[in-house]
Amino acid sequence: MAQITRRGWVRVLHDARGPTAFIARDGARIHALYVHPRVQGRGLGRALLNDAKHAAPQLELWVAEANQDARSFYAAQDFAEMARGIGAGNDEALPDIHMLWHRGRRST
Repeated sequence: MAQITRRGWVRVLHDARGPTAFIARDGARIHALYVHPRVQGRGLGRALLNDAKHAAPQLELWVAEANQDARSFYAAQDFAEMARGIGAGNDEALPDIHMLWHRGRRST
């Protein structure tokens, strides 16, 4: 994470108790989006994604196939499934899904 931070890829949101959410992004690639459980459901993840959408015409990410909550969240934010993987590119070696958002696309 230190390399990502040095390059300015991370945006962190805070409240009075400390960090609440962050996004790590390199251009169009979202490497991580995290919202602390104590503040989930308050729109912080959506706000971070909207900020990234304003900065790039297209965004992509990989999400664990088993993480249905995250998959539903990204689908609600107009990300579409593009491909499925066997987990060769993630630390857990679990099946994953490549998702893509591009400006002008709306879910139906």
